[in-house]
Amino acid sequence: MEAKIFESLFSRVGILPAVAARDAAILTAWADAAVEAGVPALELFLRGDDAERAVVGAIASLRTTHPSLAIGAGSVYDAATAARMIEAGARFLVSPITDPATGAAAAAAGIDWLPGAFTPTEIALAERAGARYVKLFPAAAIDAPTFIRATLAPSPASRLVPTNVALDEIPELVAAGAAGFGVGPRLLAGADARDAGHHLAAQHDGVLLVEHARGQDAQHAREGAAVGGRLLGLLLNGVHVRRELVEQVVDDVRREDLDAHLRRQLQIGRAHV
Repeated sequence: MEAKIFESLFSRVGILPAVAARDAAILTAWADAAVEAGVPALELFLRGDDAERAVVGAIASLRTTHPSLAIGAGSVYDAATAARMIEAGARFLVSPITDPATGAAAAAAGIDWLPGAFTPTEIALAERAGARYVKLFPAAAIDAPTFIRATLAPSPASRLVPTNVALDEIPELVAAGAAGFGVGPRLLAGADARDAGHHLAAQHDGVLLVEHARGQDAQHAREGAAVGGRLLGLLLNGVHVRRELVEQVVDDVRREDLDAHLRRQLQIGRAHV
């Protein structure tokens, strides 16, 4: 198993789910959902009383029960915590801030680090500290698509990952140039946290659909996001969209066959299998 996973994770799958480790049933539900949806990584929050002990225990447990998952630690603020998480077996670290010492600890261990940043200056500092991807945090506090678009204009090589993203926010964020998404409690939209499977699978399919449908340049981004948005609306309403129909829609959009696309949407609207 490769030590670093972010490059393949964000380029191939697009999402990094995150969950607290204290409730075993919820943790297992999210781990099961990640495996079933083809998402190869899961972040565990270091939040709340006794969170570190819970995360250490969960890393050990999931290594046995879900060996295909790369388990990482989130909410890592300093190098001392980073060292303990690395010793426990964390495959990557996620931070709300940019702490270069934490980045150095991750680099020394040969694992990925996703630091948090909220301004162009902080993003640049995170990149200079070795981060290939930078977490936009707190993304929910701002107009994230506008921020990403404006930030990437002078710095197109930056890879920004807004976190705690809701399903219906994906099309506009993709069109703005987000490199990936962190998903957490807002993904469930008030649903039972133990029923993560449908929601995570829907977001996974939604990200892939919008990524493919939006086209290869800025000219097609808005149209592609609108296409993805309509299909994501179906997913949000609990409609299970058959994968072959999604692939056909993508092909229609690539060919700019709008008539075929509209016919396909009618098919998808009737699909409940």
